[in-house]
Amino acid sequence: MNFNAAQKLVGALYGNILHRDADQDGFNYNVHGLTNNLVSVKEIMYEFFTSEEFFKKFVVNQTPNELSRNLLACFFGASDVVSADLLRVRDNMIKAGLPGVVTALMEDPRFFDRHGSHGVPRYEEKVQILIGA
Repeated sequence: MNFNAAQKLVGALYGNILHRDADQDGFNYNVHGLTNNLVSVKEIMYEFFTSEEFFKKFVVNQTPNELSRNLLACFFGASDVVSADLLRVRDNMIKAGLPGVVTALMEDPRFFDRHGSHGVPRYEEKVQILIGA
């Protein structure tokens, strides 16, 4: 990935997932990793979604159902979520914890279909999803 694309992508990752501007050291580290093929976009996303910062900001004050809905909306979009998805993610959250859930969501083909190989999901708290069949 070229330097300019890596800069834009890393900035979007910080803003969309952690809801803040990048700190200079973290920004430089991740841009360097992307431009030198040392790390993938998915690896950075995994680190952000499973970080202590994300946990403290978004996980601590949500029920498993709320967090499951919000993660599903972030990864797949509200229109692509069904009841079975919510149950699976909620149960996985309880059994495997956040790292297991994030891994499973990033491996789901719908993630790539929605975001592509370099797409950045946007995590929003309190997303309302109307669960279909």
